[in-house]
Amino acid sequence: MNYWDDTKGDYYEDRKFADLWMPKAREIIGSVVVKVASSQVDIHQATDCTVYTIQSGPRAGQAAHAIAIRVRRPYNFWCRSSKEVPYWAEEFTVRSSRDTGAITELSKIKKGFTDLGFYGHVEQNELRHWIVFDMEIFRQYESQAKWQSINNGDGTHGKAYEISSFPAILIIEASPTMKDVLAKGVHSVKPKAHFNPSGTLALEYRQWCHCVEHHNNNKTKLPWHTPKIHDITHTKIGQEILRSQ
Repeated sequence: MNYWDDTKGDYYEDRKFADLWMPKAREIIGSVVVKVASSQVDIHQATDCTVYTIQSGPRAGQAAHAIAIRVRRPYNFWCRSSKEVPYWAEEFTVRSSRDTGAITELSKIKKGFTDLGFYGHVEQNELRHWIVFDMEIFRQYESQAKWQSINNGDGTHGKAYEISSFPAILIIEASPTMKDVLAKGVHSVKPKAHFNPSGTLALEYRQWCHCVEHHNNNKTKLPWHTPKIHDITHTKIGQEILRSQ
């Protein structure tokens, strides 16, 4: 499995966070990619389980073996970088360029590396929102998809792709919440109630509050990836999130 880097640019920080959720991500991916074989296959081929096979492209029919994984931090799902673009729940992001000219994740994917993508959002202490998608379909339709440009301010840049701008066959499987997002919009998904942050999650929340407070006090612009007060409080769902803290 390959880690799909966060677009923010700090690989080691993102890797450390992703490592916390790797066991759960592997569990979810396993339930999607490995299926119980039919009784006929079991009887005639001594096979109890089968692995997801690539559906199109030069490796069609072969078993998927390389998976890119991306896990987003808490408090991102119902937020967005501005009021003019989709919510982050409705997108997935990929690092697309570096000022140094070094190769990026998007370039590697376009070259044919990785068969599947896993993109998830953490909420409280759960990897609650996720999709597993076909990278070959992504490669075929990437040039036609809608996306927003991201400037991370650290010499790296990314693309936030709108999931709905791809054909439905992009998605192999999705969590119940992501199915609702894709069918009815992000506001159809309500946050988990009665959240009392502790441990790592409490630290994440305090860091977020400190970041917002710092930029508000200094009247400076928040980094694009930091949930903004207006992005959270202008919806009923956002108000529920804040009340639960």
